[in-house]
Amino acid sequence: MTTGAFLGIDGGGSTTVARLEDGPGAEVFERATGSTNPHTTPFPQVQARFDELLAGCPPPDAAAICLAGMSRAATRDRVGSWFRDRFPTAVLRLEPDYAAALRCFDPEPAICVIAGTGSVVCSRAAGGALVMSGGTGYGSDPGSASRLGRALVDRYADDPGAVDDLGPAIDAVLGTHREGEGVAAAAPVLCGAAAAGHEWALTLVADEMDELAALAVTHSERHCRDADLTVGLVGGVWSSAATRATFARSLRARHGAPVTFVPAVHTPQRAAVLLAREAAP
Repeated sequence: MTTGAFLGIDGGGSTTVARLEDGPGAEVFERATGSTNPHTTPFPQVQARFDELLAGCPPPDAAAICLAGMSRAATRDRVGSWFRDRFPTAVLRLEPDYAAALRCFDPEPAICVIAGTGSVVCSRAAGGALVMSGGTGYGSDPGSASRLGRALVDRYADDPGAVDDLGPAIDAVLGTHREGEGVAAAAPVLCGAAAAGHEWALTLVADEMDELAALAVTHSERHCRDADLTVGLVGGVWSSAATRATFARSLRARHGAPVTFVPAVHTPQRAAVLLAREAAP
């Protein structure tokens, strides 16, 4: 379909981005808001954020809504009902956020490792269905911003002198929030300390990245047929060179066969638009 309007929404654990494109692929509308994960945010707040996100957005002909927590049928029904009321003539595609993450690559890698507020490893099965590992919930996903931030906050709470001179920076990002998004916001402080060569920070990051690498290897052994592994990385955690390098070392050591990291060619919101285009008649 080369005419019409196509809406993609990518919603992770902390940020949701909507993008509308016309038929040739030009941007018509793009806006961001906070988390719209129905499992961690009360649904009235999710609805309010959708209203904020889509204010002024022209109606699409097709829309792909890719949200964290969308793997459950009841959640898809609830979110789908809201979007059908909002855009009654649009063709809707409802997917978990990792569907958009995997579509960021062309061709798709053997596995995609998503590390944002939470973490997930996903891939496409032989029959075309998406399969995933991890994503067990806030605070329990290895290598996620939530876990990295929690590791730093716990170290700081146990011994304020054990984080060198980073106490003020930790306090600044946390504010009064010791749980929720505030803890995940401490992850860049830890990653920055690791990049600066602080040994204690490198150890904390290495522990998390090794656990995430173990999950990636288990997933690949279960779902991937080729020993040589292509890997795509999506999510804010990978903006840190320290996390990428540490994860790569752990994954190569654990996998024991060639591992190739491939770059994304689309943002997740653009990938969601592509999913919407595929859904259009």
